Amino acid sequence: MVRPEMLLSLLLAVINCGDPGVPANGIRLGSDFTYNKTVVFQCMPGYMMESDRASSLMCTKDRTWNGTKPACKGKAAHLGVSRSCRSVFLPCLQHLPHLSAEHEDRASFRSISHHNMPGREGIAIIPTGKRETIPNGKVVGSDFSWGSSISYACLEGYQLSLPAVLTCEGNGTWSGEIPQCFLPCGGNVTTQNGTVYSPGFPNQYPNSQDCTWLLTVPVGYGIHLNFTLLQTEPYNDFITIWDGPQQTAPQLGVFTGNSVLVKFHSDAANGGIFAIYFYGLYCFLRELGSLVQK
Repeated sequence: MVRPEMLLSLLLAVINCGDPGVPANGIRLGSDFTYNKTVVFQCMPGYMMESDRASSLMCTKDRTWNGTKPACKGKAAHLGVSRSCRSVFLPCLQHLPHLSAEHEDRASFRSISHHNMPGREGIAIIPTGKRETIPNGKVVGSDFSWGSSISYACLEGYQLSLPAVLTCEGNGTWSGEIPQCFLPCGGNVTTQNGTVYSPGFPNQYPNSQDCTWLLTVPVGYGIHLNFTLLQTEPYNDFITIWDGPQQTAPQLGVFTGNSVLVKFHSDAANGGIFAIYFYGLYCFLRELGSLVQK
C-alpha cells in the first residue's frame, strides 16, 4: 500500500507549469518547469529589466508560475558614460570599468543568483570630483565627473592668485592647485561681505607696501571687521582703519558707518601676512533707537 505522503510526492513530481518563454533581448537560466522549481531571467548587455517584474519565477502546485515573465526594455547607457545616480546593467562583476556620477560618490550594485552561484551585493566607489569652492570666488563649470574640467572666477574687485583649470582625475581629486581670490594692493570693494588679504597672500607680503582699500556696504548696514589672521612686524608694519571714506575721518575700533577705509603700510624689512574678513551688519538697533526718541 502506497503511503499518502509518497503519493503526494509522486503527484507533485508530475506537475508541470510549462515553458515560461524567454524575454526578448534576454536569456532564461533553468529548464526544469516542474513543481517548486525556479527559473531565472537576465537581460542582454545594453538592456535593463523592468523594475516592477521579478527576475525569477517558481512553479506552483496549481500548474502556474508565481508571476509574469519579465521584459528587457530599451537601451541602457554604455559603461564609462557619466550617469546621474541611475542604474546601469553590469554584465560581469569580475571587474568594474570607470563609472562616474554627478551627485554621488558611490553606487550600489546587485548581481542575480542562479543554480549554485550566489548573487553579490556591494558598493562601487565612483571617481567623481567634489566641488572645491573658494572664498570671494566661484566655480565656472557644472560637470564634476571623471575627465571633466572646471575653472575659477573671482568676485568684482578680487583677483585670482594663479590661473587654474582643474581636471577631475580617476582617484576622485582635482589636478593642480586650488587658486585663491585676493584683493590687489588697494581698491574699492562694494560687496556686502568678503575678505581683505595682504598683498601676495598666502605668501608673505612684500616690503615697502602702501595699500588702501575702501570697503562700502549698502546704506542701512554697518561694517563688522574680524581679523582672522594677523601676523605683522610689530610697530613698523601696521593697519589703520577710518570710520568713513577719507583719512580725515576718525580712526576706529568700533564701526558705525556703511563705509570704512583700510590702509596697510610695511617698511623695508621683514614680511608678514594678514586676512581681514568683513560683512555688512544691518543696523536695526540704531533705527529702533531713533524711533524711541521720536
